[in-house]
Amino acid sequence: MRFQNIPTLIFLKLVSTIYTNAFLTSKIKILKFIVLDVAFWKLFKVIWWLVTIIPVTWITKTELIQTYFPSNLLKTSEEFPKKLEPVQVDNDEMFNFMMDDLKQNNEFIIDTESHQDSSFLPFVACFQITTPLGREYVVYVPRRYTQIREKLVPVLTAPKSIIVGFAMKGETAFLKNEFGMFPVAVFCLQTFMVKVQQLAQMSSLVDYSPLSS
Repeated sequence: MRFQNIPTLIFLKLVSTIYTNAFLTSKIKILKFIVLDVAFWKLFKVIWWLVTIIPVTWITKTELIQTYFPSNLLKTSEEFPKKLEPVQVDNDEMFNFMMDDLKQNNEFIIDTESHQDSSFLPFVACFQITTPLGREYVVYVPRRYTQIREKLVPVLTAPKSIIVGFAMKGETAFLKNEFGMFPVAVFCLQTFMVKVQQLAQMSSLVDYSPLSS
C-alpha cells in the first residue's frame, strides 16, 4: 500500500510545486508591476514638471522683469524703452502721483529749461525728470515752487538717488564747468535753488506766484 501511494505523492508534490511557483511568480510580477508603476509615475511627474512648471515660472518671471525693468537695464536689447508722452505736473494730484513714482525709483535723468534773455538773469523755469521706465514729468517751477523745494528736492538729494544725467541751458553750462568738482546731483540742485531764488524776486515775469502751492 505504501508503494502504491508513491505515484500519488509524486503527483501531489508536482502539483504543489507548480502551484507554489506560479503563486510566487505572480506575486513577483505584481511586485514588479507596483514598483514599475510607482517609478513610471515619478518619472511622469518629473517630466511634467520640467515641461510645464519650469517654463511657465520662467516666462512669468521674465515678463515681470521686462515689465518693471526695461530691456536696456537688462542689457538684453540695444533698444531703449519707448519714451512716453510727457506728463505736465500742473496740480496737486499730479504732483503727488509723480512723487509716489519717483520714490519707487532710484535713478533719474534731469533736464532743466532756463529762461534766456539779455535783460534778465537766466533762471530755471522748467524742471524735467525722466525715470528708467521712460516716464517724463514736466514741472513748471513758478507753479510748484514750494512743493519742489519741500518735497521734490529731498527725494532727488536722497543718498540712494542717482542722477544719471542732466542738461543745463545757456549760462548755466558755464557754471557746470566752474563747479565741476561737485557731484552732479548736488551741483544741479544747488544751481536750481540759486536760480529759483532769483525767480522769486521776478514775480512779474510769471502768471503764478512762486510761493503758491
